[in-house]
Amino acid sequence: MHCHAGPEWRERARTAEGRVESITTQGEPAYVAERELSVEVPDHGRVGFDLVWSGAYYAMIPSGAHGFELTADEEIALMAFGDAFVRTARPGLRQEHPSLGDVGPLPFVHFMGRVRTLEDGTVESRSATYVHPGAICRSPTGTGTSARLALLAGQGDLGPGDTLETISPRGNRFVGTVLGETMVGDFPAWDSTTTGSARLMARSTLTVDLDDPLVDASDLEGLLGP
Repeated sequence: MHCHAGPEWRERARTAEGRVESITTQGEPAYVAERELSVEVPDHGRVGFDLVWSGAYYAMIPSGAHGFELTADEEIALMAFGDAFVRTARPGLRQEHPSLGDVGPLPFVHFMGRVRTLEDGTVESRSATYVHPGAICRSPTGTGTSARLALLAGQGDLGPGDTLETISPRGNRFVGTVLGETMVGDFPAWDSTTTGSARLMARSTLTVDLDDPLVDASDLEGLLGP
């Protein structure tokens, strides 16, 4: 078993027998931008949420309040809910970041299951990340996990060194670890890491037929040589 990282690492790979078993990544600091917001969503009623930045803005929604267990058979319903929510919530919602300025309209929703502490001390929560328009991620996502850590740490439920294992509707797991507190502009923020496994899904080859009259090869000249 080996770990590979640079002197000031932001990504670290854990390998065994030539295979990468997991990747640990430190994202940018996450902070709670606004708490206890709500919006009336057609066909779903009033939806309460917190707005958290973790590389993008996330609307953090407690899933149990809307009858979701965050299982694989709920993905279509979660997508429909997420789509209706984002379309309703976007107008007038914060789009500014203290240093980045206008970052555009809300792109993500993170559905939060209840937090459970297992007998071995593991703290876990079923979670689902919706990407607008119309996708539920196969993983809990690193930025979604980071946003969840910032929300829990800001409430005093987690502290430096504490971990939360997020579990997607398809059963993929990420482990988020709180590193410590910092500041983003005037906002208290939290540094954290996320550890997860990646899978090779496909290999592809792109073929360009230069004899095709509709192909513009001008950008390829430097690659093709004389």
